[in-house]
Amino acid sequence: MFVCVFLLAVLHVHHVSSCETPEHVSISFVHHTGPMVEGHQYQLQCTVENVAPAKHLVVTFYRGETVLDQPQSKSSEPYKPVTETFTLNINVSKEDNGAQFWCEAKLELGPEGPQPPPVVKSENITATVNYTEPTTTTATTTATSEPTTMTMTTTPMTSATTTAATTATATKAATTTTRTTTTTAKTTTGPTNSNSSLTSAYRSILHTLWDNGVPSVPPRAANKDYNCTDKPVFTPSSLVVKYGDPTSATCVACNNSCQHPGLVNPQGKKTKNGTTLVWTVDRITEWDSTISCFYNTADKQCCTDLNVTVYQPPEHVSISFVHHTGPMVEGHQYQLQCTVENVAPVKHLVVTFYRGETVLDQLQNKSSEPYKPVTETFTLNINASEEDNGAQFWCEAKLELGPEGPQPPPVVTSEIITATVNYTEPTSAATTMTTSTNSLTSLYRSTVCFMLLFSALV
Repeated sequence: MFVCVFLLAVLHVHHVSSCETPEHVSISFVHHTGPMVEGHQYQLQCTVENVAPAKHLVVTFYRGETVLDQPQSKSSEPYKPVTETFTLNINVSKEDNGAQFWCEAKLELGPEGPQPPPVVKSENITATVNYTEPTTTTATTTATSEPTTMTMTTTPMTSATTTAATTATATKAATTTTRTTTTTAKTTTGPTNSNSSLTSAYRSILHTLWDNGVPSVPPRAANKDYNCTDKPVFTPSSLVVKYGDPTSATCVACNNSCQHPGLVNPQGKKTKNGTTLVWTVDRITEWDSTISCFYNTADKQCCTDLNVTVYQPPEHVSISFVHHTGPMVEGHQYQLQCTVENVAPVKHLVVTFYRGETVLDQLQNKSSEPYKPVTETFTLNINASEEDNGAQFWCEAKLELGPEGPQPPPVVTSEIITATVNYTEPTSAATTMTTSTNSLTSLYRSTVCFMLLFSALV
């Protein structure tokens, strides 16, 4: 009867499917930060962490509320949680400027599964696309034997339309032709007319737009100089900020008068008051964030960069023995493994292994990823002994971000695992002697009894 009940229980358990919804879903552009360029191809990446079973996972990419693609997992792992990455190539256009991209992970477990199916969504990332706006240039030339006046009016087609008019005077040979020409040109590259007056006019237009806050590419000199005598100064001189938090910095472009000071920043907004520029961002979402403050001279651009360290504490830290479960054997070697999930920047990560309150080792990361979150594994070999029986092993992950970082540094600890070690109890000499004596006494008594019995029979 017991055997039948046991077999039924095994068969019942065999048909039970366990699932684990994703711990975290994130989206990013692969190997790219900052603005994108119209007409170029980029790759979106959706990462789904610790989901099971992966064969039931469906990931959907979105642009706003529009579905872009819906790939399924191809993982060969049938049961245990895995971390999966899905990619989608997109060709960006003007319409993608300001668009929000995101993804969601859904476990479609059928009618027997939870209804509605478990869904975990990523954060939204807002695309910035640099594109060329049509520019209408009307040039009217009236040729006489006298110097001719050319008037060029440029109107960028933006939401905040700004008109900059520049008058340039050029001397030309006498003709009797009057013509009106409409052309389309890139506002970021300038006219290719070799006439120096037109070049000066173009630069003047760019500076006018830039100084009045019209979105455009800032006018730059050919050479950047980071060692100017009167170079821009940031306050603070460096920034350490948690991913998703607000931050700000101020730049004084120069102490004396300087022309066209500006900021180049991957996100956020800037305000200008004379030579003082303020950069603010409500929620920092760029891992590689370097802010540049500059001003132009006749032959160069004086620059200072503000290094912004964007960090993320580990989402989870765990410890285990590699390829081993159950009791250990005294004198054998085992490997402890500490896994730190989604931490950035990993170059500042320090992992410490503990036995109780005793530090066993302290390891630093050697990953080549400079900015984005990664999951890293650290190992430590130990030789199990009798003293390890009942010992508690654990690890901690610390982000040491220096004096500009949070104090105390962010620390995440793992769970504790208690070791069980099978070992041989020592046998003392006194115990051995007593055992031997008892054995001899028993043998003597048995011999005497046998001899008495034999004598009685004879």
